[in-house]
Amino acid sequence: MTLRTEPGATRVVRNTPDGAASPASAIAVLPSSGVTRRPEGTIHLTRGAIVVTTLPPAKQLIETDAGTVELGSQARVALVDGAVDVALLAGNATLRPRSGPELRLSAGQSVRFTAKGAMAPPAAMSPTEVGDAVRALVDPKAAAATAGSEEELHPLLRDRRLWMALGAGVAIAAAVMAAVVLALASRRKGGPAAR
Repeated sequence: MTLRTEPGATRVVRNTPDGAASPASAIAVLPSSGVTRRPEGTIHLTRGAIVVTTLPPAKQLIETDAGTVELGSQARVALVDGAVDVALLAGNATLRPRSGPELRLSAGQSVRFTAKGAMAPPAAMSPTEVGDAVRALVDPKAAAATAGSEEELHPLLRDRRLWMALGAGVAIAAAVMAAVVLALASRRKGGPAAR
């Protein structure tokens, strides 16, 4: 099955591999994006971006021309200038560039890779960095300064409402992750949450 979205349209689909009783993941195909679903459940991202949420204990394999992303969590995967940009919102992921070394991501990390490997080491996404990244994409002047001109931007990057909603969702996910980490740390140290 091939699915393409128009500018301004997002579609959410459940991905149930052939022969499975329940879905393995939910996939939000963001505006101006395209995916192909294979019978075994693999998703091939052909353009644009997707947000994937797996349903435990299932794993989701996402293929791109640069390599694969295997996750059992939630991530945004985008094709940007011939590379794959992965922002892991929850859980863990394994990235396998076509001819480069395997990469592992943990919740709250992001990386961009090509077929040869990571363009830089995986980096932690602080709430401030997430806000800065989203703000640059929401503000057409800031995005145009980075891309050259607003006309050169991919339609996905020009959709202010999408990036505002995505930024809010990422900020909420980051806040929830921070609260969980603080609660766990407090329990380990015998703090008030342990009582």
